[in-house]
Amino acid sequence: MALQDLTIEQYREEFEGKQEFQLIDVREIAEWEEARLPGTINIPMSEFQTRMDEIDEGATIVLVCRTGGRSQMAGEFLVGSGYDNVYNLLEGTMGWLRRELPAEQG
Repeated sequence: MALQDLTIEQYREEFEGKQEFQLIDVREIAEWEEARLPGTINIPMSEFQTRMDEIDEGATIVLVCRTGGRSQMAGEFLVGSGYDNVYNLLEGTMGWLRRELPAEQG
């Protein structure tokens, strides 16, 4: 299965508030601490290959970064590694913040 694009609106409708998926932010730790979508776990791109054991192969995975570029690369890597149900959040954290949606910090 190919990497699937997901708009912020689709994410909010289909995933927000549900427990059956992993929301992974691939930005570096300093970026992640600045502002992030609620409920993300941080697996930076620089550590992605060495921390893949933290990603549930059977789960639906939504990847996010600053604007969607790094999360797309991470998603293509996961799909190429045999993961199914992998989504890339278009516009990323910046799109989320532009819409003034709830964010976590620290």
